[in-house]
Amino acid sequence: MSFVYLTLRDEYDLLTPDFGLILFSSYFSRLLIRDYALYIIFVLRHILLMQKKKILIFIDWFLPGYKAGGPVRSMANMVEYLKDEYDFYIITRNTDYTETTAYTSVKSNCWEEYISGVQVFYADFDHQNKATFKSLIEEVKANVIYVNGVYSWKFSILPLVVARKAKVNKTIVASRGMLAQSAIDVKGRKKRLFLKLAKLAGLYKNVVFHATNEKEEQDIKKGLGPDSYRGGLKVLVADNLPKRELPEIKTLEKRSGELKLVSLARIAPEKNTLFALERLLELGAFDNTSTLPRQCLDSASTLLGNQTRQPNSATKLGDELRNYDWNITFDLYGQIYDEDYWRECEGVIKQLPANIEVNYKGTVDAELVGETIQNYHALYMPTRGENFGHVILESLSAGRPVLISDQTPWRGLENIRAGWDISLESEVRSSKSAVYDLENTRYENACRAQSRQGGKGNDDTRKKTWCSVLSALVQMEQEEFDVWCEGARNRAEEFVSDEKLQEQYYHLFDT
Repeated sequence: MSFVYLTLRDEYDLLTPDFGLILFSSYFSRLLIRDYALYIIFVLRHILLMQKKKILIFIDWFLPGYKAGGPVRSMANMVEYLKDEYDFYIITRNTDYTETTAYTSVKSNCWEEYISGVQVFYADFDHQNKATFKSLIEEVKANVIYVNGVYSWKFSILPLVVARKAKVNKTIVASRGMLAQSAIDVKGRKKRLFLKLAKLAGLYKNVVFHATNEKEEQDIKKGLGPDSYRGGLKVLVADNLPKRELPEIKTLEKRSGELKLVSLARIAPEKNTLFALERLLELGAFDNTSTLPRQCLDSASTLLGNQTRQPNSATKLGDELRNYDWNITFDLYGQIYDEDYWRECEGVIKQLPANIEVNYKGTVDAELVGETIQNYHALYMPTRGENFGHVILESLSAGRPVLISDQTPWRGLENIRAGWDISLESEVRSSKSAVYDLENTRYENACRAQSRQGGKGNDDTRKKTWCSVLSALVQMEQEEFDVWCEGARNRAEEFVSDEKLQEQYYHLFDT
């Protein structure tokens, strides 16, 4: 009897301290059959209590696919972090984004083990329907259904319809930034009509929305209306989880006059690819025989750390720019989402001078993103809006500064020498005759104040243009570049080490 007990104890390790004392008492050696039966019930009860919750996830695309970008990475990171606490079941397509050929590395229409604790059902076209989803929900008996996205009929809307009839305990919807105003404005008429119909139909009644930051929480409430449902709209905030491992740091040569930029995002209006190219066109208008405007040069000089310039330093810097060659390479990785939009981009590319080269490089595997970024000096992505921005974190993790818009959660980057987050409203609309309204004196005073305060500055007093930052990056030399690379890496390490990230997900799934 004691041997059986010890075996069970080693197998399950479930006993409370009080019950453990019984083991070593003489009383336990004289347990009757009835007492042993009670003990077995005790052990089984603890086993049942310790069973992990089941989370059933619906998402349009998942690994080994990678062309859909951020949402795929969000889900891969989430299940990797939480697989020891929950059992995950993922229902997704058996094709990658914009592809029609099925994956060859996985089986379709059956459960495949992705990693321990994570099962994936890769549904072909004929199994992406109400009957299949209903059958899988009944089979899994999930405690929580987690739906990615808002507008996809098959993987965002249909699962909600089926889940309601199945009376699932809890349903969560992750909007993935799709309710931000910048996202709604793309094909806005159809999206606004859908959101109105969703309210009328009560599609999101008793649903919990998952926001990755406070801004997205506000976007969700604004997009759907905080009083759309009785009891209000429930939104919980849990930031996206990063990759567990940061890549090994790799140094890259940086010489003044040379700049390698990269973008890893869909070629689409919401990613603002055209805007990025137009800013390069403006910079290219100031060729090697002309001088950049004084304010632009002053800002570039300040960004490079020249804070004690003489009155004629801008002219001197202009002479320097005019007297040496400078070159920019900008490589684009990502799916071409809109052919008409890409043709507009190509129109701008054709106008660029010979010293600014733009290359479309196709797509890159998700696991190679960080390694790819390390071949460049900076990530250049003036996006219209990101609810997180995985590629931004990938760049910071790779030790590369980022040049992005202020429409992401990654703010205050210049204060810590990790990059620049610039307003899209600072767009320069002409070339050589442009008026660069930088409030230069105010800006310089703020920079000096920042230096005295150990790096802390007021973003409102530190206005830049894309031109000035690009100029600074072109002129930047190795020593200064290494400082920005270190700042980028430090920002990534700070985010990854945040112990509150997982706790937010426990609150999301368990409350």
